[in-house]
Amino acid sequence: LRQAKFSYAVAGEANFAGADLREAYLYWVGLRKANLKDANLRGANLMRSRLQGADLTGADLTGVTVLATEYDADTKFPAGFTPGTGW
Repeated sequence: LRQAKFSYAVAGEANFAGADLREAYLYWVGLRKANLKDANLRGANLMRSRLQGADLTGADLTGVTVLATEYDADTKFPAGFTPGTGW
């Protein structure tokens, strides 16, 4: 799935555990409650995506674009990762 392009898609509760999503274009994608454990999202565009309840434990979020990306208290991020400006 490297460099995959999904726009305006609904992938709630999808299982992307361990997936190679480097440089993927996930613009405005509904990923509510999706399993993204250990996924490689390096350089991915998650702009305007919805990550409420998603599990990103162990995911590589290096260089992701997150402008207006939504998450909630149930979203699980990698250890030591804190959403910053743009989330």
